[in-house]
Amino acid sequence: MMTEMESAIYFYAFRYCLGRMTYCVDDFCREATAKIREIGTHELKLMDKEISDAQRHDDAEPSGSRLKRLGMDCDRSDWLKFRETVRMEIKRREEHHV
Repeated sequence: MMTEMESAIYFYAFRYCLGRMTYCVDDFCREATAKIREIGTHELKLMDKEISDAQRHDDAEPSGSRLKRLGMDCDRSDWLKFRETVRMEIKRREEHHV
């Protein structure tokens, strides 16, 4: 199991990667998905909120805007898939009181 600091470091990496338009988005999402059961609930809930906030921002931006907080379309896809994984893990924990 991760320590609180290790879980926090995953959140810091998340914050760094959110909005990037590089391979780091795919790398982060893949690695964090593999460790999803070890990342703290608090961090997972913050990730869910920040991805959702970024999606709302992007959806409100005019077509063709360069101010996309989720990055390019491929990055957006990675983030939305990762958010679903995060939500499933939060739900699992709530159902099992983990």
